[in-house]
Amino acid sequence: MAAAAWSAPAVAVAIAAPGASASTETGTITAAQDAYRGERNGDRVEFPVVVGVVTVSNGPMPTSVRIELSGANEASDLQRDAGLLIPIDPTTGTYAIDGLYNARTGGDNPYGFLVIQVADNLGPNGVAVDFGRVVIQLIG
Repeated sequence: MAAAAWSAPAVAVAIAAPGASASTETGTITAAQDAYRGERNGDRVEFPVVVGVVTVSNGPMPTSVRIELSGANEASDLQRDAGLLIPIDPTTGTYAIDGLYNARTGGDNPYGFLVIQVADNLGPNGVAVDFGRVVIQLIG
């Protein structure tokens, strides 16, 4: 009987390229209140300034938040003439959404919803960071 020759097992080592690691950036978005009550001003109901904060760990501060307003119905038609992108203060992470109003007055139980999300949520390595979202009820 011939003895089998012994050989060392092959070992493969994978080396990750720089920048190929998963993103470690995390973040949150919050608002000061979960509901705001508007006040009648002529032919519309105006809401107070909605304020909040975006926080980031291990990455750059995003530059803006994006808002979505619930669709119009018989009691409310939420609008903001200044647009749907709001800047974030790069030092403090705060944002302030002014100019929100309901274009319909009267009606039964007028309310709608404001949804706020970070607009530019790509981290430094191009991976999207989930900051979450804030949903606020606008009453009036």
